[in-house]
Amino acid sequence: MRSVAFVLFVFTLTANAVAAPFFTPLTAEKEENMKTPFTLVPYKQLNARQKENHNFHKVAAALADYGYNSIRLSDDWKGADFIAVHIDGETMLRVQLKGRFGFDKKYQGKNLWIVFRDAKTEEIYAYRHDDLLPHYIKRFEQTAAWRNKGTYHFPSVPEEDKKRLGKKLHRIYPPQPQ
Repeated sequence: MRSVAFVLFVFTLTANAVAAPFFTPLTAEKEENMKTPFTLVPYKQLNARQKENHNFHKVAAALADYGYNSIRLSDDWKGADFIAVHIDGETMLRVQLKGRFGFDKKYQGKNLWIVFRDAKTEEIYAYRHDDLLPHYIKRFEQTAAWRNKGTYHFPSVPEEDKKRLGKKLHRIYPPQPQ
């Protein structure tokens, strides 16, 4: 009896799908009364998951300018949120996407690139976690955050550090003249 009910259910769905289109075509009259589909949404209005998606796409677009194809992972792989594969066929970056500049004990020794958008400037930066950690560890190793949680974040990259770190901190957006 269950299989007969299932067949009737599927038939009903199929019949309804044929009778009613999947979407309603947009007429000129409806289009005039509609708000534009390209209304900017302020970042602050997004929830945490939406911000993560937003940041991934912004970063992926920036990396594309440097020849990378970004592939989002459904689960962290060795600490990475996504991998970026270069068009040279050899270079692959394991990337952890962050909302701000920081360090985490769990990322040590994993050959991870941290990529984040600076909230103040909207610039996008990339750095190898383990390359920059020695430059900063003295500033926060005695903090409760580092000792208890194993993590420490800065609201943005200190201006003097941008110059001092040179090629260890890469601004990838907006692109720098080469």
